[in-house]
Amino acid sequence: MALFVGICMCPGGAASPESTELLQQLRGVAFMNKLYNPPSNWPVPPEGWTPPPGWQPDASWGPAPEGWEVWRAEPAKKRSWFVRHKILTGIGALILLSIFINALGGSKGNDEATRLAGAASSATVPSGAAGTNDAPAKVVPAPVPTPKSAPAPAPKAAPAAPKPAPVVLTFSGKGSDVVKFKKPISDVMLITTTWTGGGSNNTIYSLDSSGGESDLLVNTIGSYQGSSIINKNVGEATAALKIEGDGRWKVTLKPIAQAKHWDGAKSLSGASD
Repeated sequence: MALFVGICMCPGGAASPESTELLQQLRGVAFMNKLYNPPSNWPVPPEGWTPPPGWQPDASWGPAPEGWEVWRAEPAKKRSWFVRHKILTGIGALILLSIFINALGGSKGNDEATRLAGAASSATVPSGAAGTNDAPAKVVPAPVPTPKSAPAPAPKAAPAAPKPAPVVLTFSGKGSDVVKFKKPISDVMLITTTWTGGGSNNTIYSLDSSGGESDLLVNTIGSYQGSSIINKNVGEATAALKIEGDGRWKVTLKPIAQAKHWDGAKSLSGASD
């Protein structure tokens, strides 16, 4: 940082004309409200630096350019709008105060605030001043909060559709016959057969959609009562029953879930299928 001291002198000790003019400017700093304005060929002083009394620039800096003002008049500070308009500021503050009191105190507070605002305005504003008004301040009512509506209840889930009743099919006849179903049955079903009368060999086969024999369900001689299962294999479907024999018969098909359940706690006994 350059040292801001020294005397600007010409060789031989005699002051140059430029130094003489500069010294005259420097001596006037004590009597004028001006700012230090160094030329571009002089060192920049530290921020906030103010020349002390009797300060002179260093001779090594060289002279300032011709016509350069080392001391520049300090610009006047502009006062704020509120300072320059004290009367209007006071009136505005009183009106705002009146509105606030009216909102809190109701009609009684409104009359009191209006009276106070009018008295204060009369005391503050000179008679005949521009901008005065004898009408009372307009009262702005406080906003009324809107009640919040209760949230709508969540829609109730629709009740589940009732499960369809299990399908039970019953067929009866005499002698040999082919019982065709309306459409092939693919569910695992329990088939119960009752055969009475006759003494020949009695059989029942399950047939697929092409008419081929799938499973031998019943194979007995004479009277018979028992149960078996159709569609035991995955993907199997039964389209009809092929019944061969004599005597009277009755065949019942129902879901496998309706078969008798055994929990293993008791022993079971029976005959035939």
